[in-house]
Amino acid sequence: MAWRMVMRRVPSKSLTIVGDVAQTGSAAGARSWGEMLDRYAKDRWREERLTVNYRTPAEIMAVAAGVLATVAPDEQAPESVREEAWARA
Repeated sequence: MAWRMVMRRVPSKSLTIVGDVAQTGSAAGARSWGEMLDRYAKDRWREERLTVNYRTPAEIMAVAAGVLATVAPDEQAPESVREEAWARA
């Protein structure tokens, strides 16, 4: 319903959408961008994956990458560009 509301307010269907479908809060949530967007903009959308992580330190991302490898082995964790000072000490 939320996607329907957004698409009704943007008749051109020209949007930049950033998000992570793996973080859905609902068991009924979409499992892919195609599942969400094909009905509104079939053959007119593209997915770009972000591979660099500027927010999460490398030490935390290493743990998260291990979890990701277990729950979604086909996905690749982004590479962090910073470390925490406490980890270097």
